[in-house]
Amino acid sequence: MEQIALRAVSLKTAVEAGAAILRVHARDAATSRPTGDLDIWFHLLRSLKQRTPAVLTMTTGGSTFMSIEDRLNAPDAAKPELCSCNRGSMNFGTHDDPEIPGQLVA
Repeated sequence: MEQIALRAVSLKTAVEAGAAILRVHARDAATSRPTGDLDIWFHLLRSLKQRTPAVLTMTTGGSTFMSIEDRLNAPDAAKPELCSCNRGSMNFGTHDDPEIPGQLVA
């Protein structure tokens, strides 16, 4: 929870510096992994809306362990003003890319 409090201070600083839009990622507190859990998302969104007038944009990047449906569940329920729609892994490094010579795959 202390990390969340520190991030809230950073968000406040960003808004005071002129940020109008804040990109929000939800993570499970126990594992630190991305989550689509509605309880976590709604708690996060309500808490941030009480602290800032900025527009909150939800991310759907998730992880390679989340389906597209899992990624879209929270934005579909929350109906945010803005939302990214990352349909697949973009930088998780879970596949060979012939365009990147010498790429190492985990």
